[in-house]
Amino acid sequence: MQKWTLLYIALLSGTAYVVFGDLSSHPFSYEDRDYIANAAQAQNDWLFIFAPDKPWGGRPTVGFALYLTYKKYGVAPGGYHSLSALVHLLNSGLLAYLVLQLSRSPGTAALSGFLFLLSCSHFSAIY
Repeated sequence: MQKWTLLYIALLSGTAYVVFGDLSSHPFSYEDRDYIANAAQAQNDWLFIFAPDKPWGGRPTVGFALYLTYKKYGVAPGGYHSLSALVHLLNSGLLAYLVLQLSRSPGTAALSGFLFLLSCSHFSAIY
């Protein structure tokens, strides 16, 4: 890995920590309770993750992530928010990599990933 890549990863990670670092103290939002209830029910039967008729069904990847997060953190919102922030950070890095592959412009790629990280248009998925 090149030193610029490592520097960018460190900058992106540091920014994410500054912006999203206090999420562990945030409460759940109104729709999160259905997700948590689904994750709690899935603890008894993990195939419930794939049930199409449950509230907010049809998203088995999200259901599996919530199943594992519930197993570790229970109903404490901090773990869920931290997981969302980590996924958002990873997506920011993946976006930067994709833009780099498509444009061959490191500056454009770095700016794209950084702006996505700071974007608040989908804040309820993170907060």
